[in-house]
Amino acid sequence: MRKLKPLPWLTLKGLACGYRYKGPVSDHFDGERFQNIPPMPDLDRESLKRWRKERKATLVPWQWQAGPEHVWHEEASVDRDHIRVTFINHSTFLIQLNGLNILTDPVWSERVSPFTFAGPKRFCAPGITLDNLPPIDAIWLSHSHYDHCDVWALRELAKRFPEVTLYTPLGNGELARDAGIHHVVELDWWEKAELAGKSLSLVPAKHWGARSIWDKRRTLWGGFVYESEFGPLYFAEIQDLVISSMTSIHTLGLWHYPFFPSAPFVRSGLCSLCIWGQMKRSVHITC
Repeated sequence: MRKLKPLPWLTLKGLACGYRYKGPVSDHFDGERFQNIPPMPDLDRESLKRWRKERKATLVPWQWQAGPEHVWHEEASVDRDHIRVTFINHSTFLIQLNGLNILTDPVWSERVSPFTFAGPKRFCAPGITLDNLPPIDAIWLSHSHYDHCDVWALRELAKRFPEVTLYTPLGNGELARDAGIHHVVELDWWEKAELAGKSLSLVPAKHWGARSIWDKRRTLWGGFVYESEFGPLYFAEIQDLVISSMTSIHTLGLWHYPFFPSAPFVRSGLCSLCIWGQMKRSVHITC
């Protein structure tokens, strides 16, 4: 069995740009960095300063929010006639369908940061504790940003569910394995994998990935489309949304900043879950 490094070592490796994809050049990889199609220009320092100034002037102070009074009750699985989706936080959902339990972008740490003592801190507890999770079959990890890729949570999940399979875009597998995940499937855009006998595809999403200020776009990002027996299920972190009829679970920015013409939406740290079209079974949403 692979000997696991301490989590601070993973943090230092990420800050030192140690997680990067190495592979052949493609239409969205130049041999060093990935890019969106069409490419999105990187933000210059002046635009970032203007964004911070505007954000500071308009941001409403948040305070700690107590969780819901009711306690989430575990269901090991749901029957064949239902899909159950439970919102945990930001981009973390528990999706239950046809005996499968899937987690998306798992985050349980107090901060989304390389450090435990600094960085954005949560305002409310996760909707489900790690100890209350049902047996997890699969994890969908969309990209490497700290508010989506929590190495502490990945290690805790690996301890609890050693046979779980993690699906992720190119270049993120090494970090997942360092965190303790044994079964990792890396995908390029439009590549397919099999999950419980059904097709799981990685599709483009307008975004990027990074673990430090120096390694932007060194690993790929994307969304997942799962061809379930109920119809297609789509999950992604996105900045622009154009989608056909399917069930869609996504994080979508809610604040518009005119200084970022290449990024129409900037994430607010909130999450939305949207249902498009008509599924062949009912969808139960728990928040």
